[in-house]
Amino acid sequence: MLADTLNQYPYVHSKIVDVADKIRQIQKTTDINEIIQLLENDPNAEKSFFEEPVKLNENKLFPIANYGTGMTPFYTVLAIWVGALLLISLLATDLHEMKENYTIRHVYFGRLFTFMTIGLLQTIVVLLGDLWLVGVTVKEIGWFILFGLITSVVFVTIVYTLVSLLGDIGKAIAIVFLVLQIAGAGGTYPVVLLPEFFQQISPFLPFTHAIGLMREAVGGCLGTCHA
Repeated sequence: MLADTLNQYPYVHSKIVDVADKIRQIQKTTDINEIIQLLENDPNAEKSFFEEPVKLNENKLFPIANYGTGMTPFYTVLAIWVGALLLISLLATDLHEMKENYTIRHVYFGRLFTFMTIGLLQTIVVLLGDLWLVGVTVKEIGWFILFGLITSVVFVTIVYTLVSLLGDIGKAIAIVFLVLQIAGAGGTYPVVLLPEFFQQISPFLPFTHAIGLMREAVGGCLGTCHA
């Protein structure tokens, strides 16, 4: 056994010398103690640190159940405006007969109440569809319905007045107004991330305030609802 060991000594000696030379080279460029310390660390702990270096404690003031619920205010308001556009496309804003029996004021308010009644019915269908068919999680259901009905009254009045006064030009203006509101009301992206033009017109768009109301009802009121 001693003879066999002596025969292996030159090979073992050469390998040890090679390893020692490599260690010396590494020590010139790297602190060997840091490598040893890294190898002594717990791999699972290191893994968890790199996966999640910062742990956040979340405190949600007005939690939204999911993305669809968060987009409900925008699409509900959009549906109400589109419903008003469909009304002025299907129904006439002026009388075809017996015009001489009524004043302009009578015709305007009489037709407005007709449009408003149908618009409110459309809005009720949309709101109940959000709650029961789609299954949207709404924090304040009563305020959600009330805000939707108020939005319908305002939108129908705006669209009806444009068409009643300007005819087909009023229809075109209502459609252009719709496009501007989709882009500039902050329904899909925060207003501060929009181009400067939309940031300037956003406070004057009905969509901006209607979406804000609906969001209050969906996520929870800031206190104004219960005041």
